[in-house]
Amino acid sequence: MLLLLSFFADRFYLLMLNVFPVDICMDLNSFCPRCGQEVDRLYGDERKLCGSCYAEKNDLVDLPDSLDIEVCKKCGRTKCDGVWRLKTSKESKINYSLSKYFKDIDAGYDLLSVSLEDKIILQIRKHGLKQQRTVETNKEEVICCECKGFQGEYAKTKLQIRGENLLELTGLIEKRCSTLEEENHDDFLLDKRSTDGGIDFFLSTEHMSQQVMDTVCKEFNVDVDRSYKQIGHRGGQPVIQNTVLVRHSKD
Repeated sequence: MLLLLSFFADRFYLLMLNVFPVDICMDLNSFCPRCGQEVDRLYGDERKLCGSCYAEKNDLVDLPDSLDIEVCKKCGRTKCDGVWRLKTSKESKINYSLSKYFKDIDAGYDLLSVSLEDKIILQIRKHGLKQQRTVETNKEEVICCECKGFQGEYAKTKLQIRGENLLELTGLIEKRCSTLEEENHDDFLLDKRSTDGGIDFFLSTEHMSQQVMDTVCKEFNVDVDRSYKQIGHRGGQPVIQNTVLVRHSKD
């Protein structure tokens, strides 16, 4: 008797496939085998479950148990995929570190709780499903390669700003440096030091120095002197520093 019922059930299912669209026929069997709930859609490959049961039994995104976050203690940048990114908020540091796990997949997330030294809680969204995950975080304070060079006084460029009433001029330099840091991860202001008669800015690249000086020369009437000198060796190669002396013009 059971075999006969099974035979007719199979014949009825095949008949429905020929009469109705496949997605409508799927609704005939949309009962979760785990909880018994009738739903519009089942998820999974071998064992199909309702959305709630699937998210409870499976990870929507493959995440590590612990997330290592490398932050340069000198400049504040975060390392992501081998590249040192901009100085950012702690949320952005987490997003940088998580980005590789969400790359090329149709999924997103919301940060519910953020701590660089303890854990993060995030709610993942994927294919209409939601899942809350907790990942431990481990903040590693290191020194990036550029700042290691700076610790040995190997900044690529030193801007020496001299004269009187320098507040507006130095403010423009800091603003331009901030913009360049957002545009290029290699450009950043390493340090700013007050000296007798002015202020020194230490920049990571000559490109940054040129961009800053282009802006300064457009806004101020200044005298500019450039000089180059060898300040040491790195990896067996000489390290050359560009020193730019900037003074208000007498005219």
